[in-house]
Amino acid sequence: MRSLLFCVAALFTCSAPVAAADMPARPAPVVAVASLYNWGGFYGGINAGWAWGPTTWQYHVVPPVTHPQQMNGGLGGFQAGYNFQIASFVLGIEGDYEFANINATSLCPNPIFGCHSKTRNIADITGRIGYAWGRVLLYAKGGEAWAFNRYESIASFNTIGGAETRSGWLGGVGMEYAYDPCWSVKAEYNYLDFGTTAVARYNTNGSPATGMDVTQKMNVAKVGINYKFGGPLAAKY
Repeated sequence: MRSLLFCVAALFTCSAPVAAADMPARPAPVVAVASLYNWGGFYGGINAGWAWGPTTWQYHVVPPVTHPQQMNGGLGGFQAGYNFQIASFVLGIEGDYEFANINATSLCPNPIFGCHSKTRNIADITGRIGYAWGRVLLYAKGGEAWAFNRYESIASFNTIGGAETRSGWLGGVGMEYAYDPCWSVKAEYNYLDFGTTAVARYNTNGSPATGMDVTQKMNVAKVGINYKFGGPLAAKY
């Protein structure tokens, strides 16, 4: 009897691992893979904002006569560019074109005339460098800018006018947030320095008038929205 019980116990002991081996294996736990937003690729969008800054006329007379003005006004336009991301660093190039209504009006040194400065268009091409925390990007930018300006001295009997497209440099900072795989919003501040250039002026009848040197600087604050082409890009870690 004891021998029979011993054999039965031994049989169950030896068959237990075999039974366990015949059971289906449990699937390994699924580990979630986090997605890290990638800023790389082509993008384009629109923007709007406000500009302000000093413009100074200096007439070509002896002794020189200087006339300062403070310009301000709205602007809006579009931008396009390309970003390349390395780890958390973002490098890119961007172009902007703005339609503007930036003006200054004051009495001229000769108070018979009213002096008007107008900026109608601004464009720039800049490089960008930034650091990304997932969907948040902080960046700095710098490059070349252009402005189309017109200057007029207006009286009832004559209008003395001159126009120019001038170039200068731009430096700025901004923040962008990707609220969707393809869409992002941004806020940006730029400083533009157009230096001093000579402007030829003409009377209403086309005859030459006294020329002047114009010095122009500008601050621009704007917000915008961008669309990234080609669908979302994501990095895994």
